[in-house]
Amino acid sequence: MTMTPRDERPDASSTPDIPATPAAPQNAADDPRDLRGDESLLQRITALVDEEHRLRGSADRPTQQADRLRAVEEELDQLWDLLRQRRARREFGEDPQGAQMRDRDTVERYLN
Repeated sequence: MTMTPRDERPDASSTPDIPATPAAPQNAADDPRDLRGDESLLQRITALVDEEHRLRGSADRPTQQADRLRAVEEELDQLWDLLRQRRARREFGEDPQGAQMRDRDTVERYLN
């Protein structure tokens, strides 16, 4: 099966059976296209990446920092996974609010 790059695919509005965008809900907070949830995830990811860089750059208390660094890395993996789920749900017309944060064991066992 050959994949077509996203920017070369026909746009949904050219297909009469598929609406280009769903009707917006009455309440903006219920709008699945609302990106505020993604914004807060990205803010938390940015804060954790900053902390990760500080921990990697510091030589103080290596044992405590190693434990914290591991926790930061695991939380980052969970947050990136959640963000990918939200984006995938939005791309396929589903409500991104339905995405669930997966437990650390699940996320840490993904193959790269």
